[in-house]
Amino acid sequence: MICPDRFDFLNRMKAKEILSSFPGLIATKLHPPQIRPGIVHRKRLFEKMSMTSAKLILIAAPAGFGKSTLAVDWLHEDKRNFAWLSLDESDNDPRRFFQYFLAALQTVHPIIGKELVPVLRGSTVPSAEAIITHIVNELHHYNKPVSVILDDYYFVEEREIHRAVSFFLEHLPQNVQLIILTRVDPLLPLHRMRARGELTEIRERDLRFTQNEAQEFFETMHIKLSPEDIKHIAFRTEGWVAGLQLAAVSLQDVRDVRKFIDSFTGTNRYILDYLLEEVLNRQSREVQMFLLQTSILSRFNADICNTITGGMDARKILDHIENSNLFLIPLDEKREWFRYHHLFSELLQYRLRHLFPGLIEELYHNASVWFEERESVNDAIYYALRVKNFERVAYLLDLFGVHFLSRSELSTLINYEQKLPPSVVSKYPRLLVVKAWALMLMHRTENIEKTLQIVDTLIKENKAGYSQEEIGEAKAHIATIHAFVSRLKGNLTESLKLSEQVLQHLPAGNKMIRGLLKFNIGRIYMKQGYAAKAIETFNAAFDDNFEAGNYYVSLAILGHRGYLYSITESLYSAERKHEDALTFANMQNLLSLPAAGYIYYQYGRVMYHRNELDRAVEYLERAVHLGEVGNEPDIICNASMVLSWIYAVRGDAQNALRYFSRAEDLEKSSSISVYEADITTERMSLNFLLKDFGLVADWVKTINQSLPDDFTVIDESRILFIIRYLVRVKEYKRAFRLIDGLRMKCDERGRQHTVLQLDILGAISLRELHKKSEAFDMLNDGLESASRLGYIRVLLNTGEQLKNIISCALQEKKLSPVSRKFITELLPQLLSKSPQGHTPVPKFKQSLVEPLTEREQEVLFYLSQNMTNKDIASKIFVSLDTVKTHVKHIYGKMNVNSRQEAVKKAKELELLED
Repeated sequence: MICPDRFDFLNRMKAKEILSSFPGLIATKLHPPQIRPGIVHRKRLFEKMSMTSAKLILIAAPAGFGKSTLAVDWLHEDKRNFAWLSLDESDNDPRRFFQYFLAALQTVHPIIGKELVPVLRGSTVPSAEAIITHIVNELHHYNKPVSVILDDYYFVEEREIHRAVSFFLEHLPQNVQLIILTRVDPLLPLHRMRARGELTEIRERDLRFTQNEAQEFFETMHIKLSPEDIKHIAFRTEGWVAGLQLAAVSLQDVRDVRKFIDSFTGTNRYILDYLLEEVLNRQSREVQMFLLQTSILSRFNADICNTITGGMDARKILDHIENSNLFLIPLDEKREWFRYHHLFSELLQYRLRHLFPGLIEELYHNASVWFEERESVNDAIYYALRVKNFERVAYLLDLFGVHFLSRSELSTLINYEQKLPPSVVSKYPRLLVVKAWALMLMHRTENIEKTLQIVDTLIKENKAGYSQEEIGEAKAHIATIHAFVSRLKGNLTESLKLSEQVLQHLPAGNKMIRGLLKFNIGRIYMKQGYAAKAIETFNAAFDDNFEAGNYYVSLAILGHRGYLYSITESLYSAERKHEDALTFANMQNLLSLPAAGYIYYQYGRVMYHRNELDRAVEYLERAVHLGEVGNEPDIICNASMVLSWIYAVRGDAQNALRYFSRAEDLEKSSSISVYEADITTERMSLNFLLKDFGLVADWVKTINQSLPDDFTVIDESRILFIIRYLVRVKEYKRAFRLIDGLRMKCDERGRQHTVLQLDILGAISLRELHKKSEAFDMLNDGLESASRLGYIRVLLNTGEQLKNIISCALQEKKLSPVSRKFITELLPQLLSKSPQGHTPVPKFKQSLVEPLTEREQEVLFYLSQNMTNKDIASKIFVSLDTVKTHVKHIYGKMNVNSRQEAVKKAKELELLED
């Protein structure tokens, strides 16, 4: 008998601890089938499975050939760690599949994929390759043999899941082996794997019982048969395990064994019909009806069976069925949940269709209602779809649509909706509202307007019979979506008006919509340049969103709000706010959520302005990584843009243009704006930093340089750049006219960081216009603001012209004490042609599963030079804690525990030279 604690994942890690991160998952799907005492151990197949070093063991055969039993028995025999996942039709949603896949792996060790938990709860479907890469790296670091079993893989139809599994196989660590149990061959690169010797196959012919195995089987069932009888049955069943089991059940009460065996003829289909008849006929009428009625259920407990059967004593009957070996498989240790063997279930359903066809729709409806009452929405929809009860599916989606949005099962929602006839969908406007939300969150804005127009018409007709309260809520949703789309398309005034109107009439208790609307207003204020108003709005939006469980928007707010403090207060305040945000997100276990990229991106932007370029790169690369994981183009685009600035000021034109091109491609490929400023202006700004002025001159000539009434930060960045260019080409009068107008606008809106730049550019212009006294006053204003706010990079980017006027002010003793102190500290950097602290280290090749970053390579090099962490921190201009973090990451990626081990292994892997 198999030792229960080997296969009880509840003993390895309690289900609530694994599944608390994904509340909608079913614990029993992570539980391998239990094996009854006395099974036949398939040692010839065990040997084939144990001796192979193939990446994939494929066990493929029709129902009833003992695929799952073989796998479970072998796992026990081989005494290995394993992750088990039983799949079903509902797992074709990539997010749902990855959540289950990760939960299964965490039964091996709870730390595996822990950082991915919040990612898979985010608002967008993450990149499959990014998720699998993370999992592969962690399994590699786990460094113990692990078998990953995907049972009933034939249910998978979604090509993205097939691609993810293929990618998993392609990059599988040596300590991991994948086992797939299926009725049909999966859409995986089997031919290539077969040619490489990476595939071990166990097919129907392998699973057929030999005569010796058939004899052992009947002996375990305590059925005495002669070798000739066994040979005859094995021949008739062709070694088909389910056929043998059905024959054994029938033989238990047969007196004339020879007569039974002689009548046991025909193909598998006839054998199935015959044995089903024999099995059912030996049960009471009550048990027969129970079996037939509950056969429609993919999993069941006594309660749902009572509902389905109309009040039979389900607990008692289930005990009887289990004791009679009638293909009942327990799904948990408490024996509360069960399923029938797939083949037995199919046989019972076949019988049900022939005997009671009028009963089927009622049974599926009752099952759907049972799951609806327990808010198991996917199951409720599944049973309604089984009998094409589209009206009920639409009703459920209409009622529980927000359920899918809150769990980010957007593609599942869209797939359900697409299965419904338009005539049915048209009766449920709220369903279309939820569909519109899903389309927007999936960045498919081109279809939203059409969907909302249909909803408007349907609500006016009100064929659904909505109450006035329900109509009001639906209209609030529609208006909110319109407000979001308007903002994303750049119609800020319209978006703000819509948002405020909806808020006025929205019930106070609707935290989710209130939070989203306030977030939308905060983003509008950001674009309009009202930083203080944006912060105030974001504060209120954060409270509503966090209370509503909308962590994704909450993190985005923390990122944007942190940067806004660099405008209203200082870069020092912004740094503290970002540190607080990271601490908060870490405490809430949210740092791996893609939306945390907003915090890292805005933090990196702050560090760029502080001229702490190494720290900026560190945060921005983290933002790009999270953006890639979550398929968030706005995070990737904005972080890449700032990275392009950094490489430009470092003189690395190749990387500057590479990052800019990535940002530009993302902006152009999106139907909405994903970059926070104007991409063309940024292209000119990059050319300016790279000292490529040809295109800049032509562009400036074509641009309208007046300030519009509906002035935004895009206008601000455009005019500010033109001013910098005009100062650069010594057109000081034109520059100062623009400075005067823009400074007034920015003063009104408290945009201190822009005002200080205008003061510096104005001072340069006034000096060249022979207005020295005014120039020095303006220079002091700018330098004192830069000192107070912490802005350094913008001054360094001004270059020689700023150095000249500062030298003149120093000679004439026109600098204030604050300006003089600030410049004393800053002047060495102004005189330097390249940023300080960037010491090149030898490049080395990578051979790790998870490669070291450039910064980690640098730290590893200094470790090999016997430098202390403190010395390294000083050398590369980062904090001591940052160095410790890099060292920790190096140890993890190299699977070592000390710097000596790291250096030794690096030399063994030729990462470092001896």
